[in-house]
Amino acid sequence: MIIKIRREHLNYLEKQKIFLASSGAPEGGWLRVGADYNTYGPIAIEPYSCAFVGPRLSSIGAFGYTKSYFPPQLFRIGRYCSIADRSAMMGLNHPTNRLSACGMDYAQCLPFRVFERDQGVLFPKKPPGINTGMTIIGNDVWMGSEVLVRLGVTIGDGAVIGARSIIVKDVPPYAVVAGAPATVKKYRFDDNLIERLLASKWWRYAYTDFANCDTTDPRRFLDQFDELAASGRLKPYVENRIDVHAEFRRIHAEGEQKAPAL
Repeated sequence: MIIKIRREHLNYLEKQKIFLASSGAPEGGWLRVGADYNTYGPIAIEPYSCAFVGPRLSSIGAFGYTKSYFPPQLFRIGRYCSIADRSAMMGLNHPTNRLSACGMDYAQCLPFRVFERDQGVLFPKKPPGINTGMTIIGNDVWMGSEVLVRLGVTIGDGAVIGARSIIVKDVPPYAVVAGAPATVKKYRFDDNLIERLLASKWWRYAYTDFANCDTTDPRRFLDQFDELAASGRLKPYVENRIDVHAEFRRIHAEGEQKAPAL
């Protein structure tokens, strides 16, 4: 559903602590009052997150930001992520085992749609059976500029993606990958420390809970984290993702009801 952005939409994002510009103010971001916005499909955004580019919001968790757009119906981004500019979803795959890979026997797009209409022919379409599945970008993922991500892959927690990499398969947790196609260059930490980090699931908590922990030394941090957890002083920061598109449609409908009749 296409809606017209109202001041109330921006006010809602501000209230929910979903930021569109580095200033934190609702004005000055890429989403402007009067702009057309497509609210098709659900989206899951957590408060205290930043989506600095459009044309739509990306599904992202708390304490992270993205300077690149990822379609919310195809990508889910975790917490504590830092995603640089001009990264994107790779173009959809084409079946290569058919007569042609152009899409004439499965696509409804141009030019096929118009040609079939003009010819009065209903050409049978056979779905290619590819391009399915949600793409998962885990927690604490750092992605450089101009990365291309294949649909359906999973980028593990703690991974680092080098600039201009092409991700065509799953990335292991805490791997540092780069290249086209991307390959594992190294891991951020040794196996034992990675295992401890993954077991801790520290991203389930608000970072302010770690104010007295040494985040510059992951091994020491985990010792302190374990002490906090054992003492019962740690409480998970409950995930509360909001379907902003549903809220946008609600705000739009309320605005239409209040609009004066012509």
